[in-house]
Amino acid sequence: MCFSIDSPDSLENIPEKWTPEVKHFCPNVPIILVGNKKDLRNDEHTRRELTKMKQEPVKPEDGREMANRINAFGYLECSAKTKDGVREVFEMATRAALQEPVKPEDGREMANRINAFGYLECSAKTKDGVREVFEMATRAALQVRKHRKKQRCSIL
Repeated sequence: MCFSIDSPDSLENIPEKWTPEVKHFCPNVPIILVGNKKDLRNDEHTRRELTKMKQEPVKPEDGREMANRINAFGYLECSAKTKDGVREVFEMATRAALQEPVKPEDGREMANRINAFGYLECSAKTKDGVREVFEMATRAALQVRKHRKKQRCSIL
């Protein structure tokens, strides 16, 4: 998903307009937020034009904040004109596409291998399963206390 660094309005359209559409038509596809036209951030003509509208080029931290807000896989900036960052965009897209979600059976297998108290899946975003995680963590903590040897205090 792209926006133009020289157009703050294009960044503002990301959460309300583009993210819902992409998530509707491409569910479960990782999103990479890309700020295009990186070379125009310090361009005097661009800055003058944006100043007339009481705006400024999008700052890198604003792009990163938006990427976090939409739960993007990552955030990058590039310039097709100077080719700065273009390779990194394709590399990140490749990494995102090749990443596979953990299957429940793989998670359970890992839990068994490390002798975990249990295995649960949850989503902080939807809050699905979060309560169960805290309940199991509490049970695990209480069980550890039961099995501890009682220590006595000795004064020498």
